[in-house]
Amino acid sequence: MALKNPAEPMPVIQIHGTHRELGLAVGHRLRARIQHVAEETSRVLSSRGVTRQSLRDAQGPYVEHVADHFPRLLDELRGLAEGAGVPFEVLFWLNAGGMRTPLAAGRSEPAATEPDGCTSVASRGPNRVVVGHNEDAHPQCIDDLFLIDATLTTGGAGKSGRFLGLCYAYTLAGCAASMNGDGLIVLVDSLQDPDPQEGVPCDFLTRAVIEQPSIEAAIDCLESAPRNGAAGLLLAQAEKLIHVEMTSKRLVVSDLCEAGSYAHTNHFVSSELVGKCPTPAAESVARLERANELAEAGMDVDRMKRLLGDRTGTDHDVCRERTIGALVASTDRAGVEVCLGQPDRGIWTWHGLEPT
Repeated sequence: MALKNPAEPMPVIQIHGTHRELGLAVGHRLRARIQHVAEETSRVLSSRGVTRQSLRDAQGPYVEHVADHFPRLLDELRGLAEGAGVPFEVLFWLNAGGMRTPLAAGRSEPAATEPDGCTSVASRGPNRVVVGHNEDAHPQCIDDLFLIDATLTTGGAGKSGRFLGLCYAYTLAGCAASMNGDGLIVLVDSLQDPDPQEGVPCDFLTRAVIEQPSIEAAIDCLESAPRNGAAGLLLAQAEKLIHVEMTSKRLVVSDLCEAGSYAHTNHFVSSELVGKCPTPAAESVARLERANELAEAGMDVDRMKRLLGDRTGTDHDVCRERTIGALVASTDRAGVEVCLGQPDRGIWTWHGLEPT
């Protein structure tokens, strides 16, 4: 059954404070939703024989890696857990896809942690890059999706203190599509890690990236810590466009300075990783082919919205049953447009990044 689009705009949560205060504020605001997902996740884990203690033991090395490299983000997640009144280890599980895979091998994931898909597209024009992102997940997750507008007071030297980003009630920001006050746009597509190892879960890494002042700093951030998990990141700023495919052990950076347009879905496409990674899902390949067919140089924001709303009646449309939200942005505008639900039917709203 196709998802019915809500006749309402994307919810927005505005926060000004420290990382911990950010987590606390979201936890308090979305307490009921976070508790619901945490309880369902705990039930599923218990059915697999995973106790709270065994979960803490499994997570220990990963938590230590985050504490060593991004302690402020650990503060943020602890604040989220405290604000929502849920166990920290359950929220960490929901933000650590790479470490979830071995424990969940051969079992279906709870709704909140199903592979979500997503489609990211970029179009280069004169003096700018226009990007679009469809956020795909289980249809019921539409109740958890919102736009965070955060101004951090403890970003640290060289860190951007303001950002806008699509986020779920129980996840760190940076897991989907974001833009920060330095004009850095980050679009994230989930990938299956072919060679997992202990490290900083990729959800924490993509969260850290949206605090960086430049594409170069973002890449340095990804290289600075041992990684766990895999993702594709489309990075745009001013006239620059870069695509990164990362696994636990490999990081491939592709400069798209000559590309008029580019799209990415949920399988590896870099020559360094194709053939070394899992066989792509047929729907991801078909969705990428369709996105590349529609994308071209010089697109404006309205044309990008129409691309994200592509619906031909096949199983491989860019806009599909699992599309629960979308974001578009242009590097020559300080802000983003977002919609809740499917982009050909949703209400689009503008959110600026003017100095506060």
